[in-house]
Amino acid sequence: MIGGQGEDSCGKRSLARKSTAVSKVIHTSLLIPLFAFRLDRFR
Repeated sequence: MIGGQGEDSCGKRSLARKSTAVSKVIHTSLLIPLFAFRLDRFR
């Protein structure tokens, strides 16, 4: 029982890490075009 709970918590942690990494990638992929657009407008 205790071992199973430990595995579950570890799996949740790895899932949380993956989701945060994915969200970071999405944010950067969205922000880079915005910054490029703003730089083009300022020229």
